[in-house]
Amino acid sequence: MSRCAAALKLPPSQVSTDFIGDQFVNTAIGFMVAQTVLVALRYYARTLRKMPLGADDFLLPFAALFSYGQQSIAIIMVKRGGVGHRIEYNCVHQPQVLPTFAKLQISNTLTLTVGIALAKLTILQLFLRIFVTKVYRYATYTVMAVQVACMIMVIVMTFVQCTPFAYIWEPQKHPHGHCIDKNAFWRWGNFPQVLTDIAILVLPLPALCALKLSTRDKVGVIVTFCTGGIGLVTSVVRFAMFFAIDGQADAGWQAVPLGSISIAETSVYVFAACLPSYRTFFSNSMRRFGTSAGGSAPRGKPALYGSNKSHELRNLDKSSRNGFSRLTHDDEKKREWASEDELVGNGGRGRGDTGLRSIQL
Repeated sequence: MSRCAAALKLPPSQVSTDFIGDQFVNTAIGFMVAQTVLVALRYYARTLRKMPLGADDFLLPFAALFSYGQQSIAIIMVKRGGVGHRIEYNCVHQPQVLPTFAKLQISNTLTLTVGIALAKLTILQLFLRIFVTKVYRYATYTVMAVQVACMIMVIVMTFVQCTPFAYIWEPQKHPHGHCIDKNAFWRWGNFPQVLTDIAILVLPLPALCALKLSTRDKVGVIVTFCTGGIGLVTSVVRFAMFFAIDGQADAGWQAVPLGSISIAETSVYVFAACLPSYRTFFSNSMRRFGTSAGGSAPRGKPALYGSNKSHELRNLDKSSRNGFSRLTHDDEKKREWASEDELVGNGGRGRGDTGLRSIQL
């Protein structure tokens, strides 16, 4: 508020009228549209394969919903919270937006935190549908527990960051109020996200690297299951930006770059939860290409990339130590071959534990 007091003493000509709020609005709308398209495509892809719904299918809409909430709050911040203007401008010309902005920051923190957590849990739930071996499942449950704990921690800290709580938006009414170091909270509060991102990226690698496939096919499978790690990029960028920028010095102005990367982070996690399902579209294209090029894949058993050799992706061979088993010819007759991106195991039942169970992405 000291900057507000100083701003009120400035002549009007020295009060900056610069405005960058449109950048924030455009970012929010852009990710909102992209997210809608990508989430819709994910469910369309799964509908094409007539796949049964899993827990990840129920978690993803809630993750997207909180992401939409964050994007909507960004737009309201610009329209009603003075975001995009310098603090001096808000203090002189529209002081009523300051409490509104402070309250919207609380809502933004909550939607950001819950949205990221739900998107990551969606990705981890996909891993649980795949992993059968206890060590992989326990590792996945551990990462999920850490993610939930981080979410709860941030939510609690959001409500106890200032004493009294109302000091956040009306400090003039609480002269003895105080807050924690908000910059430190935002900076280090994001660090656990980086760690869980690394875990999500690394978690499926041991089992997938053990696959006895051609290099091309192995890379394809690994890339499919490691798309969940793309959130690491935005998480690291956001972590670095909060150290490079003092978000409290001119909160309404700095909310544009910091808020934009936060929107991107949440949305990218939602994107990451959708990406594995898109192999359906790619596989259909490759199947048509392979058939038109003279591929000899039997009806109902399409070849990958026009090559019968790539059919090995569906019959992932491994020893019991590494986590896969090969289907017999009789086993193949018992199931519908829907796509080459189906990883097949015996589900850890009847023939001993395996690392992965059958799944269609």
